[in-house]
Amino acid sequence: MNETPTIQALAGAVVLALLLGGCGGSNCSKNPAPPGCVAPPTPWPFGKTVIAEGRLSGLAPNRLTAVPFRLPTVGLLDATVDWALTTDNVDVYITYGSCTVDQFSTCHFVAYSESTSAKPELVGVSQVRAGEYTLFMGNRGPAEESVSYQIFLTIVNEYSPPPME
Repeated sequence: MNETPTIQALAGAVVLALLLGGCGGSNCSKNPAPPGCVAPPTPWPFGKTVIAEGRLSGLAPNRLTAVPFRLPTVGLLDATVDWALTTDNVDVYITYGSCTVDQFSTCHFVAYSESTSAKPELVGVSQVRAGEYTLFMGNRGPAEESVSYQIFLTIVNEYSPPPME
């Protein structure tokens, strides 16, 4: 009998599938799972979670500072920035990706707040994807400032995907 290489490859694949058919998969669904099974990832908690927070001092007038952060999953993103002096004006920006102060004008902005009267300054975006982001805080002056910030991620429903590994 004259077999073609394609038929030989197909026959080999069928034999391999039959030999390996009992591995993994169905045995891992047993409780407790047998050795060699990988545990499913822990789901990200629903509700509002602090992703990053901190304080910075010495932010000179007409200067920006950047704080990189990472979102582990999709959700609602918001940030609160407060400062010491009521006479100063601090603006807030959030960009997608790692972005530096020198790159600020070319960054991909997802949210910003440039209110001249709000204190603290609040900024948010309703649907963001997992990944790297940067929070910028800009002191419009007239004096040097100390700022504090909190960045939050809110998971709103059970259909949100699991966190990135």
